[in-house]
Amino acid sequence: MILVILRSQRDVKGERLQKTQQLEEGRVKLKQLEDQVKTVENDRFQFEGSSEKKSSEIASNEEKARQLTDDVVKCKEEIRRLQSSRKDRLEAFGQWMPRLVAALQQNQSRFRKLPKGPIGALVKLKDYRWATAVEQVVGYRNLISFVCDNHEDEATLKRLVNENTRDVRGPRPDIIVSRFTGCEYDVSQSVPQCSYPTVLQMLEFPDPDIRNCLIDLCGVEDTLLIESAQDARREINRRLARQAYTLEGDLVLYMRFYSKPYDRFGGRNSVFRADVDGAIQDETVKLNALEEELSSLKQNIATMKQDLNTTKHHASQAKTRLAQLQKEKSRCAAMVSDLQAVLEEENAEEDTATYDGEIDECRKAISDIVEQQNSKKTLLRELETDLKQCQADIQTHEGTVEEMAMEIEDLKAKIVEVERQQGKAQGLAESYEGRVGEMTKRLLELEGKVEELMRKIEEAVGHATEACERMETTRDPKSIEREMAKLQQKVREKGPGLAEKQEVQQRYVEVADRCKTLGDDITGFKRAHKSQAVLPAAVESERLRWETEDQL
Repeated sequence: MILVILRSQRDVKGERLQKTQQLEEGRVKLKQLEDQVKTVENDRFQFEGSSEKKSSEIASNEEKARQLTDDVVKCKEEIRRLQSSRKDRLEAFGQWMPRLVAALQQNQSRFRKLPKGPIGALVKLKDYRWATAVEQVVGYRNLISFVCDNHEDEATLKRLVNENTRDVRGPRPDIIVSRFTGCEYDVSQSVPQCSYPTVLQMLEFPDPDIRNCLIDLCGVEDTLLIESAQDARREINRRLARQAYTLEGDLVLYMRFYSKPYDRFGGRNSVFRADVDGAIQDETVKLNALEEELSSLKQNIATMKQDLNTTKHHASQAKTRLAQLQKEKSRCAAMVSDLQAVLEEENAEEDTATYDGEIDECRKAISDIVEQQNSKKTLLRELETDLKQCQADIQTHEGTVEEMAMEIEDLKAKIVEVERQQGKAQGLAESYEGRVGEMTKRLLELEGKVEELMRKIEEAVGHATEACERMETTRDPKSIEREMAKLQQKVREKGPGLAEKQEVQQRYVEVADRCKTLGDDITGFKRAHKSQAVLPAAVESERLRWETEDQL
């Protein structure tokens, strides 16, 4: 039995050792596969980058080949046009130009004045070295244009042009309207005073109207022709002329310089060529060079396409190899992970006995923690009970606070109303105080007036007493006043000698009675003033009446 146990233990150890060796081998293989994947990925990236670069180069070369093909076609067309111009100079302005000029001659009767053109056919260059510069100044479109005397001829010529240039590729002739005078412009004031020729001086014009047209269109009378660009800059900066052109066709302005636009054919100046055969030979040489360049470029494109296909094939192989390596890497990683998990599980089973004591300690610690947790739960329940009671108290207090807040709002409203009423009462009190002051002032004035009246009454009583004795009467003051007025009227009518003593005594009695009555009224008015009453208006009217009588 013991031998069997020992043998089984040896088998387990052997299997474990074998698994450990397999795990190490798997890790080494996994590392190798990862390195191979990185290498293949780099190769694939290089192949793809090279493919994109070659594709871009091929596209660029194909575009260049298309441009060269167009240049070859243009060069062949130029050669054909030059060959045709040997027989007819009008061919230099376009294959369709002889046909158009013939149609113009055949329809002379349709024009008021026969149009002139093309302009280039009616101009002759004195020195053919300046062909490029002169054509830059005048412009090819102007050289193939026609000139009409009026707008009616312009419309007729437009119809002829449309009829004879339907199949034309390229620029069609423009039509310029300029009155045919037959006299040359006097441009002597505009010609620069220097030793260099102008464009106008470099050209010969059999027709003065064509000369005048180019002066109007291009300003050929003040455009200098100077061979050296340096001399041209110096002369233009001295403001001798508006502009200048060099022998190469470069434009020179004040403080500016513009090179002639690049043209692989050397410029379309065949309109002013002196040697057509030489021009054809030059164009043939250019054509051969273009065809050789085009052929070489096509061969390069074919070679590059072949290299591109090879590179794409290598990129495809690298992509396939990468997929295989990634699949093998995934299988190896899974095997390593499984072996590692098995070994960890076996090691855990062996270490179980070692960790039994630690497990008991952990269980004891867990038991202590559970007891602490139970005690804390009990404390938590108590705290929750206290919390609920506090929340109930808070709700009760909140209700009380709300009621008090409502009462406070009511009190605030009442206080505001009381303050408003208080303000109103203060305003009324101030108003009453003002009125009392005014009434007091008025009362003082009235008392002064009463004293004055009393003084006058006493004087009147004194005067009356001198005349007769004082008498008591109950008559109305107004009736006494009317009687006194009548007596005064009588006195004025009969004279002072007619007044009798009895009448004077009677008047005195009545006046004294009226004064007594007024004294009683004044006493009553004073009592009324003390209770904030206003004196009646009768006192004032009575005072005025007494003053009037006193004056009389």
